[in-house]
Amino acid sequence: MIFSVLIGVPLLLSILPKPKNPEMRETALRHIGAICARTVANPTAARKALGLAALAILASLWASSQVRIGDSEPGSPILYPEHDYNVSSKEINQRFPGSEELYIVAEHAEKGGIKKPEVLRALQALQNHMLSDPSVGGRKGLPDLITQVNRLMHNDDPRWLQIPHDANYVGGLMFTYMASSPIPGALNEFTDTDDRVANLVFYYKDRQGETIRRAMHMAKQWIEQHGDAVPGLSIRLAGGTLGVAAAMNESAFETNLVVLPLVFLLIFVFVMLFYTSWHAGLMMLLAMAFASALTYAYMGLAGMGIDINTVPVIAVGIGVGIDYSIYMMDRIREEMAKFGRLTDAVRQAIATTGIAISFTALTLMAGIIMWVILSDLRFQSDAALLLCVMIVINAIAAMLLVPAWVLVFKPKFITGAYADEDGILHADAAVPASAESLPVAPRVATGGLPQGERHPA
Repeated sequence: MIFSVLIGVPLLLSILPKPKNPEMRETALRHIGAICARTVANPTAARKALGLAALAILASLWASSQVRIGDSEPGSPILYPEHDYNVSSKEINQRFPGSEELYIVAEHAEKGGIKKPEVLRALQALQNHMLSDPSVGGRKGLPDLITQVNRLMHNDDPRWLQIPHDANYVGGLMFTYMASSPIPGALNEFTDTDDRVANLVFYYKDRQGETIRRAMHMAKQWIEQHGDAVPGLSIRLAGGTLGVAAAMNESAFETNLVVLPLVFLLIFVFVMLFYTSWHAGLMMLLAMAFASALTYAYMGLAGMGIDINTVPVIAVGIGVGIDYSIYMMDRIREEMAKFGRLTDAVRQAIATTGIAISFTALTLMAGIIMWVILSDLRFQSDAALLLCVMIVINAIAAMLLVPAWVLVFKPKFITGAYADEDGILHADAAVPASAESLPVAPRVATGGLPQGERHPA
């Protein structure tokens, strides 16, 4: 992008023929800048704009609290709810224990230790604890196998549906099941060959973020309370589709807590160093905070969760959108060096750079919106729509909040801006005489342009 913008575009403009009619046509897009200029280009309106932005951020805090970690609806988040896969998944989960598996691994320090009655009873207690969750439709584990085989070995008497008191007897029941099964390795899904590790399976109806959070909380709660009750026994979390989803949700949440503050910090530092003003970095933080708060509010209202698909989109959206605020801030600084009056500089910057911001935002959205309209994959559509929302919010922040902030707080790096003999901008508290002697451009008319001048290309 640096090569194409700084080198490629000027080269193309130098070799392309000049347009026959250089005058710019009046279009609806060109009125956006004038409207925004009339909205905030005076201190009173600027204060109102900042007040409304503060209220919007406060209101967004409530909506942002509705954002969930992970999937917000049953079925696959990749596809739409009405897709055949999700419709079939819903019917299957209504008629069967559940299609989403959670694996919990139990390991004993001794060889054959998993056959001990106290170990099996502890695992059975864990199973019963997990079954108190209404989202669990069924379970499968070594305690269930032992109790069922024990009952069958005693004429199907339900009184024998219990764990034996002797480890050798438990081993005999396991051997009986293995020997009577026509499938080799029938015990492999329950335990390993050394009888040290056992796998407990729980079947859930869905893998929504709330379901996963509750499942992991209940498992960790039992481990914290009873994990040390049996010497040598340790419980490890978690595998299966729910275990993998839980790991992804935790990573997405932790990454989101790191990435966003880091993006904010880097942009603040780079802007502060480039403009040699902490106020410039603070202004960009305002724009980013406004855009981020409204973005999370939209996610909360739209039922969109934080997952591995949305976290990178949010980071990219902030990086792309902050450009608009930087464009506006820099243009106000340039116009201040020309006009010498802050109000005129703000009005002129909005009327000109505002058009470029609007056109750039609409151009980006035109390419992204196709994913919303044409894609059969829901996650592509959601990501594209989220990026479009972020572009719009950042454009609003650049065209309204940045000028309003400049008018209200009058940062010195803008109010003290002047151009030297080489046209390079500086910002000092005391403007040198050479800068004061520079001619001041004519005052700006209501439409946002100097009187008697045409709109710049």
